[in-house]
Amino acid sequence: MKKIEKKEQSSKNFDIPINASTIMKGYISEGNMNYYESRYDKALEFYQKAVEVDPNCAAAHHHMGLALRQLGKVEEAVISFRRALKIEPNHPLANNNMGLALCQLGQDEEALIYYNKAL
Repeated sequence: MKKIEKKEQSSKNFDIPINASTIMKGYISEGNMNYYESRYDKALEFYQKAVEVDPNCAAAHHHMGLALRQLGKVEEAVISFRRALKIEPNHPLANNNMGLALCQLGQDEEALIYYNKAL
C-alpha cells in the first residue's frame, strides 16, 4: 500500500484516522456509483486512483476490467482481470469476467478455463 506521508485530517465530527485503505475503498465506492450510472469513463478514473493507492488490491483491478470492457476496451480489460487474478487467483467474479472478456475476443477455449475456476 502507498504510505501517506502527512497526517490527514479526519472528519470534524469523528476522530477516525484516514489511511490508504480508507482512501482506496472510497475510490472504489465512487467508481461503483459512476459505473452503476453507466458513466464508465468516470468510474475508470476512480478505479485507476484506487490502484495507484494500492496496486495489490484485486478488487480495484477487477473493477477496472469491468469498466474497460464496458468502454469497448476488451483487450485492456483482460489485462486488468489478469492482474486481479495474479493477486487473488480464486476471485470468482474476476474469473467469470475474464471468461466473458475472452469470449468477446473469440478465445473460447481459454475462457472455459476461467469459467470453470469461477464455479
